[in-house]
Amino acid sequence: MCSDGRLTDDTGVGPAPETVAVGVKLVATMGPDELAAFEERTVRQLDRASLVDPRRAIERRRKDLAG
Repeated sequence: MCSDGRLTDDTGVGPAPETVAVGVKLVATMGPDELAAFEERTVRQLDRASLVDPRRAIERRRKDLAG
């Protein structure tokens, strides 16, 4: 993960699986606002195939936050 919270740098190369795994772990502790910002950045930066695990983690966290 880049220092500014992005999952990829500007090389155009998608994230390594380890990088996606780090993002998925971080999602588990995010609050609603941070989660929304992370989702927006992630969707904008990653191709559809790379979004499966982050989207699942985001949905799981939203359910946790909702109670």
